[in-house]
Formats: sequence, structure tokens, C-alpha cells
Amino acid sequence: MTSRSIENLVASALCACMAVAQLACTADATATPPGADAPAEPASAPPGLAKAPEPVRSVFAKYEALRAALARDAVGEAAAGAVAIAAAARLAATADKPAQKAQWEALAAAADALKALPASDADGVRKGFGEVSRALVAVLAADAALGEGLHVFKCPMAQGYQKWVQPDSKLANPYMGTQMLTCGSETDIK
Repeated sequence: MTSRSIENLVASALCACMAVAQLACTADATATPPGADAPAEPASAPPGLAKAPEPVRSVFAKYEALRAALARDAVGEAAAGAVAIAAAARLAATADKPAQKAQWEALAAAADALKALPASDADGVRKGFGEVSRALVAVLAADAALGEGLHVFKCPMAQGYQKWVQPDSKLANPYMGTQMLTCGSETDIK
């Protein structure tokens, strides 16, 4: 067995243990009583995005919608989400800081590549989302103020790029979906 195989096996076991522990600890605390509405997500944008131009906020909103779809295994929504992200990123390239134009264009290109992937290839779609995430993390790394209030997570089991961005601190893994929704940990942008 190679050291890489052992690392993957250990990471798998760790994520599985974390998922079981998470379920055991939160099952009763997070359950919504029958007939009650689920708590609403905060309507306000994280501080960094609240100050950003509308096209930039739009990119993050569309990215978050796609990330949430993958976390709930709605892989079929990836193409439409990628089209929306690409269009918003191209607008952000013209509306945001000129120094970041290339980063926004790279994000649009990654989204274009994602939209070309068939929904029947869930692993490929998730890897493509990883490339979109890589480009978005590069945008945040270049403008730390933009990332204020956002959370970057990393899943050691994800194939390809392992990080993603969320406005919420409650981990919802787009690479593993519902099978391992809580696999991963918060990390830094770089």
C-alpha cells in the first residue's frame, strides 16, 4: 500500500467519523418540529460583499446557489449555474478593480468549462466546480476585504481542487454531497 493510499484511507475514516459525530451531536438540536418553518438564512450579505459592486455580489450569489445545489446532490443544476456564474464574472471583470480583470476572466473560463460537462458525470461536474472554486478563491486572495465574512472550507477527500467558499459557517460539502455533507474543515484562503 502506498503512502498516498494510506493518506486517502485515513482521510476517509476521519471524514466518516466526523460525519457520525456531527449527526450524533446535532440530530436533536437542529431538528425542525413538525409543522414549523425552518429558520431563514440571514438576508444580509457578508461585510466584504456588502461593499462590492452589484456584479461582484451577483457572482457570489450564483456561486453559492451552485455550491448549495451540489451539496444536496442536484448535479443537474450545474450547467445552468455555470452559465450564470460565467455571465456574472464577465460583468464583474468590467465593474470591479481593473487589476483583478484577469482573475474574473479566469473564473468565467472555469465556469464555461463546467457548463460543458454532462450532468451524468457527477464526479466530473464536481471536479469542474473545483476549478470554479479555485478561480473564486484566487479572486478572494487578491482582495482580502472582499472575503470578509466568507468562509473557506477544504475537503481532504475531494478529487482535484479541494476548497470552496460559503457565506455560512455551517459546513455543507459540495464535493461529497449528501453522503458526506460535513466532511472537511474551515481553512485559510491561500
